[in-house]
Formats: sequence, C-alpha cells, structure tokens
Amino acid sequence: MSEFAVHTIVHHVGAPVSFAPGDEVPEWADALIGDHVLAEPRDLQEPDIEVPADDTDEAADVPEEIDTPESEPVDFTGAKPRGTRQRRG
Repeated sequence: MSEFAVHTIVHHVGAPVSFAPGDEVPEWADALIGDHVLAEPRDLQEPDIEVPADDTDEAADVPEEIDTPESEPVDFTGAKPRGTRQRRG
C-alpha cells in the first residue's frame, strides 16, 4: 500500500477525510489522489508499444528557419484611438 507524503484531504461520501504524512492510502481514495501526495510514486506500467530503432536524424527533417510574415510592430505607447460610439443625449 502507498503512504501519504503530505497532509491531504479527500472527499468521501460527501464528507472530507483528512490524512497526515505516513498514513496509508485506503482503496477508495487511491483513484481520487495524484502521485504528488504520495511518499513513493505509483508503479507506472510500460506501454506495449514497439518503437523501431531508427538511425536517421529526425532533426534533419525540421527546417532551419520558420518563415513568418513581416509586419510592423504595434506601438502600445501612443494615445488610445478614439472610438466611433456616439454619446447618449
């Protein structure tokens, strides 16, 4: 069983239940908490995906520079443009 590493409050059947560092994690709370509150992270299962060993350099497929449209920068230091709203009379 896992243990809590920090003070944690978990909601169970509409009521909060508090745990202190060193308390064991009950089964009902296991699915409700994250690894960040555990003393030791849960065992992560390795995915059954086979990655082929490829000796090619993937960085060669990425272009050196990204073309971006050139535009003049916006001047935010100037006066605010006046709106076209009409005042109520």
